[in-house]
Amino acid sequence: MLSGQGGAQDALVAESIGSVVDMMTERLGSSRIRTGMKVVGIDQDHTEVIVRTTSGEEFRSARVIVTVPPPILNSVTFNPSLPSKLQRLQRNTRMGVVYKAIAIFDKPFWQGKFGGECLVLDEPHRGIMDVSPPNGLGRLCVLVGGSPARNLDNLDQSSRIELLLGPLAQFLGPRVLEPLEWHEKAWHQDEFCGGGYMALPLIGTEEGFLPMPHEPVGKIHWAGTETAQSHPGYIEGAIQSGQRVAKEVEESLGAH
Repeated sequence: MLSGQGGAQDALVAESIGSVVDMMTERLGSSRIRTGMKVVGIDQDHTEVIVRTTSGEEFRSARVIVTVPPPILNSVTFNPSLPSKLQRLQRNTRMGVVYKAIAIFDKPFWQGKFGGECLVLDEPHRGIMDVSPPNGLGRLCVLVGGSPARNLDNLDQSSRIELLLGPLAQFLGPRVLEPLEWHEKAWHQDEFCGGGYMALPLIGTEEGFLPMPHEPVGKIHWAGTETAQSHPGYIEGAIQSGQRVAKEVEESLGAH
């Protein structure tokens, strides 16, 4: 998956994906990118769309692109209401449960030995990937999904490090037990994304099949990895959906 050309995760953003936001801010200007503002409502009429926030500040535009996963939209009020098909999609999907950690070392000492990509089938099941940038520090990414990820919530950080990296020592040596830094996030505890890697259908429902519905509703357009034709759940899918919706909005504005 990681080495296959053209597949999901076949490339690495060496500076980290967060740097993309910084570059966008530098190019577009900080006044055009607003962060830390929780959206609570989206209203539209025949002339414009109004986005309302918890601070009371409102933003008006000719079109709005929503990239938030369907189940997270339950906290946003739409006026007029969304079509029943999209309301059911919001009610009948949920976010996956994912824990992610990055262990940082002075160098990728495992390269040329065993490599840094493996699956550990003992509890908690986890995937390990080498995400080291070229000519830089060594970085191992640890991914845990499902109920084992929730079980990690009950441990302190040192216990999580020992549990997740311990089994690797027999292959990579004792150095793997002493990362210089440890960065972790339980995505299922994040209010604004709700989990990962994408929205999933609830058992016994008909909604949530991929790609998820993304037909425009008036002046509201939809994007996000769940709407991608290929690589849903990955950043490649999110990028693909962004390209699709940008063209969609451009054509829509050009027609008026």
